[in-house]
Amino acid sequence: PGRPRVLYSRNEAAYQLCISARALDYLISKKELAVRRMGKKILVPDNELVKFARKDHDSVATDYLL
Repeated sequence: PGRPRVLYSRNEAAYQLCISARALDYLISKKELAVRRMGKKILVPDNELVKFARKDHDSVATDYLL
């Protein structure tokens, strides 16, 4: 039913990864997630979410607080 999502907003991407929007911003700033920009809007491609989810990571919260 319909086409699969290609791009997600920051909040939608954070929800998909089960992290906060702030933690997602941290990952973006550290270039751990590639994004697309449309003006001021930040969009995360679906394939980036899948690629990130398939890897092992240290705790995002731990890195963020340091």
